Amino acid sequence: MVRTFTPALVALAALVAAAVPARADLQICSRMSYVVEAAIAIEDKGAAATRGWFRVDPGQCRVAIKGDVPSETLYIHARALPVYGGSPLPQNGHADFCVGAESFAFPAAQTCNRTGQKLARFTAIKPSQTEKGMTAYLAEDAEYTDEQARDAGIQRLLVIAGYDANPIDGIRAGKTDAAIRLFERLCEECPTSWIDRLGRARIEALRSKAKTRPPGDR
Repeated sequence: MVRTFTPALVALAALVAAAVPARADLQICSRMSYVVEAAIAIEDKGAAATRGWFRVDPGQCRVAIKGDVPSETLYIHARALPVYGGSPLPQNGHADFCVGAESFAFPAAQTCNRTGQKLARFTAIKPSQTEKGMTAYLAEDAEYTDEQARDAGIQRLLVIAGYDANPIDGIRAGKTDAAIRLFERLCEECPTSWIDRLGRARIEALRSKAKTRPPGDR
């Protein structure tokens, strides 16, 4: 079962339940050190709809709504992948709406009436206008930049896989680079270069390694 959390401590975008004007394309950007899957809720005139999941890697963005967003209020809920173990953040927020275990789109999300649906706590957001468009940010107390979030994401997965890349601080130094080199030598399927930092293939390789490597074989 995938463990969940809401980005309540975060929000480079203000966490408010105020009205959000209709704008083109909404994207979710992550400055977290976790790979997350996000769901959004759109509340308009007393009705609510939800859709998900949108996978967002550390330091990356993902378009969640294309075109204008005809809503009074937007909400977000995010869950960490199971490889991370327990929920990294406490669960809190502003409203409960229905989500599904896999990809879903529920036009009436205030009551869960179907098999596979469950209520999840969502946090109200007010996206900000950026050069990329309307953007909602997920972040941590550490307040990483995009690059630091990518590096912290690498460090966190290395530590889970049994390599010494502590502390998880988003700062690339000799200890982290040594752990990466050791990981590359022991993982034949891994890419040969980490110059471009964190790519999907790299995070997938690390996540797979963390899942399959026995605790005693490190």
